[in-house]
Amino acid sequence: MSYRLNIENLREFMSETSDSCEHLVFPQKRGIYRAQKEWIASGITLFKCTLRAEDEVVIEQKESAFFGGAFIHVVLEGGVSFETSQPKGSFEYRRGYTTAMEALHPSGITRVARGVSVHSIGIHIHEDFLRSREIEWKKIAKEPRLLPSNPKVEWIAKSLYQGQGGAQSDADRLRVESQILEILSCELQREETRGGMERVKLSGYDLEALHKARDILEQNLKNPPSLIELSRAIHLNEFKLKFGFKRLFGVAPYEMLFLFRMQRARGLLEEGIFNVGEVAKEVGYAQQSSFSAAFFRHFGVLPKEVARSWKD
Repeated sequence: MSYRLNIENLREFMSETSDSCEHLVFPQKRGIYRAQKEWIASGITLFKCTLRAEDEVVIEQKESAFFGGAFIHVVLEGGVSFETSQPKGSFEYRRGYTTAMEALHPSGITRVARGVSVHSIGIHIHEDFLRSREIEWKKIAKEPRLLPSNPKVEWIAKSLYQGQGGAQSDADRLRVESQILEILSCELQREETRGGMERVKLSGYDLEALHKARDILEQNLKNPPSLIELSRAIHLNEFKLKFGFKRLFGVAPYEMLFLFRMQRARGLLEEGIFNVGEVAKEVGYAQQSSFSAAFFRHFGVLPKEVARSWKD
C-alpha cells in the first residue's frame, strides 16, 4: 500500500528571494523529501532535491505554478514517474535526462517506487534576468519534455548539487551563476539544433542505436571507433548517425567523446590517484601537452591546478 502526500505552498517556496529549505519526513519511516533552495543572484534560484522512499510514495501537487522565465531540471540519480492533466501527459524523470521548459510547474502526481533514492537539481532563471541580458529563452519548450542530458550539463549539475550552500562569497556566487548560464546555453543550443533538423526522422530503432553509440563512445575513451566503425557497430548509416546524434543529444559524436574525456579526466584528477600524464593517457591523449591545452580550453584551469587543489 502506498503512502500519499500533498504538497502545498509550492508557489511561495519557489518565489521567495532568500535561501530556505523544505524538509519533509514521511510518517512511519517511509522516507524523506528535502528541497534546499539557494538564491544565487537576482533572478536565479537553485534547488537541490533529495527524495528517498522506504515504501511506495505518491506525492500530489494540486495547484500549477507559473513563475516566468526558464526552468531546467536535471536528474543525477534514481528516477520517478510524473503524471499531469494540464498539459496531459506522463513522464519518467530518470538519471541521465534533462527537462528544460518555460518556468511552469504543472499540477500532477509523482510516484516513487519502494527503495528508490532520487537526487536532482532544479534551476529557475526569471524572465527579468533573461530580458536584461537579451537571452531568447522562449525557444525552449512550453511543456515538460524529457531529453538525454549533455555530458557537460551532467557534470555541471553534479558540481552544483555537491556544492556547499548557505552564505557564499561574491566570487562563489559568480562562479555558480556562470555554471548555471552554461547549462542554459547548452539547452538553448540543443533547441536551435533540433529546430533545424526536424527533417531527420528517428524511429524507435534509431533512438536505441544512437543511445548504444553514446555508450560505445563513453566506454572507449582511449581507443574510440571511427565514424565508419561506429555506424557499422550500431547498424545506422553515417548520415543518420551524425545528424540523428546531434538532434537527440545536441552535440556531434566526437563532441560527445570530447565531453566524456573531459568529464572522466576531471574525476580522475579529483581522486588524486593518477598524475596528469597518466590521466591524459587514460582518456586517450598521447601527448600530455595536448591534453592540458584541451582541458584548459574546456574548464578554464590547468589539470595540474585541479590535482593540486584536491590534494591540499
